[in-house]
Amino acid sequence: MTGVVVQSALTDQSNDGQASANPSDEHSQPSRPLDRRDRVFYPGDTERPKPLLRKLFLNIAYDQKDIWTSPFHVSRENALEWLVPMAAVGALIPADTHIANAFENSRGQVRWGGRISNIGAAYTLIPIVAGSYVYGAWRDNP
Repeated sequence: MTGVVVQSALTDQSNDGQASANPSDEHSQPSRPLDRRDRVFYPGDTERPKPLLRKLFLNIAYDQKDIWTSPFHVSRENALEWLVPMAAVGALIPADTHIANAFENSRGQVRWGGRISNIGAAYTLIPIVAGSYVYGAWRDNP
């Protein structure tokens, strides 16, 4: 989602295929609020690491806000995208204990599972994402 409102030069078509004669119909859709993210399309746009890191952390904060508030912006068009995962989670939560007890919990499996879960920890993901971003900026490879 770019957050930039682009107005089309095309006229709205009515049901019979004729162009709409009412000029106010072109702008009848509500406009989206502008996105506050700082756009860095190319690494050369930021010449020093300090503003680059500031933009990175601000953009992450804006992304987190969008992620956590997205359930409050569900519409008819995207309701299915929310209902299917919610139904799947609703079915898996009661079955969780039964599924977990169906597997053997040997010492090696528990250790392996702990190592896999550490991959998703914040102290692992944040440096990987930030490092990838800085490396892309340094190598001029967005």
